Amino acid sequence: MKKKVLIIVPKLSNGGTEKVAASLSYYLDPDKYDITFLLFFNDKIDFDYKGEIEILNLISGKSTISKLYTNIARYIKVKAFKKKLNPSATISFESGPNILNILTRHGDKTILTVHFCKSEEDKDFYKRVYDWLIKKMYNSSTYIVGVSRLIKNDLEVNYHLSPDKVKTIYNFYNTSKINSLSKIKLDKEYEQLFTTKRVIINVGRLTYQKGQWHLIKAFSKLKEKYSDIALVLLGVGEMEDELKELIKKLSLDEVYLLGFDSNPFKYVGKSFLFALPSMYEGFPNVLVESLSCETVVVSSDCKSGPRELLDPKSSILDKSEEVIYGEYGVLIPRFGKEINLEISLEQEDILLSSAIDSLLSNEELYLSYKNKSLERAKMFDGKSIIRDYEKLIDD
Repeated sequence: MKKKVLIIVPKLSNGGTEKVAASLSYYLDPDKYDITFLLFFNDKIDFDYKGEIEILNLISGKSTISKLYTNIARYIKVKAFKKKLNPSATISFESGPNILNILTRHGDKTILTVHFCKSEEDKDFYKRVYDWLIKKMYNSSTYIVGVSRLIKNDLEVNYHLSPDKVKTIYNFYNTSKINSLSKIKLDKEYEQLFTTKRVIINVGRLTYQKGQWHLIKAFSKLKEKYSDIALVLLGVGEMEDELKELIKKLSLDEVYLLGFDSNPFKYVGKSFLFALPSMYEGFPNVLVESLSCETVVVSSDCKSGPRELLDPKSSILDKSEEVIYGEYGVLIPRFGKEINLEISLEQEDILLSSAIDSLLSNEELYLSYKNKSLERAKMFDGKSIIRDYEKLIDD
């Protein structure tokens, strides 16, 4: 008889965590498991998935009373749904669903997933409450999955969670599918740009977390030396207007904000390199996806993920103070937490510019990374990593 697996996630749209949840259903052995999703929001679905879907459709307001009411209602509905479904294991994504997963246990294995270094997040009132709940409740779950070794370390050291319960399972990818999607032709309006310029690309929401203003400033310095380069940002977000204003202040005419595209890989695969100036990550999907497109990557050494991916033989606790030429990509020191939208460049912006410059000017170095990119990406292919999740379900 097949085991029932319940996956609790707020939605299946527009996010790395949501993409991992969808991919989990796609790779779990259909001969062994029946998958059901329990979603909080009746939102569009952006990612391929397998299984049934149940939608709570309980949206929280902004007030404390509204949030409390919604969480109580979710608890009642999740508990009732678990009793009805009787799953062998329930896998949850994000802090709210993780807490609900523990509180509504009904003889099922409760497997929580953590996708960021929680101690690194800015703490508003609600995040401080979740921090307290993590310390008090997560040890009562069956397992906690951290998507990087540094997240595992963070949970054990800063939240005092049991090392026996916390497991590292990296995010996983359909690398061959991504590689195929990267070969699709671009629309004619963009084809000339990518064939006549060496394109530096970034894909991600235009938000504080993704730090695109650092990349724009670094690009402005590179433009002083190179006339054959362009910068492309794929994504939408609340900082779009501020980034456009910065581009205007820097008088840059080769920066293109192309918005959201359901297939970013066709752009990434035709770019010279992918740059990730993030302030923090969990395990950045875009880096493995870029490597799957056979595209060279430069990344901030933020917490967490880039170091483990690009320089795996180094210690996860190392903190770079200069440009690091890792085994599979280039790391620059992590950025400070402040937003600086003035035209002046900070030291980190200059280091990012220098790292990209070294690849623009040194073909041998560039090709050494390009030739290893797909090899590294395949180490995170879903067919091998999914076995780690199946062990937790079956244990």
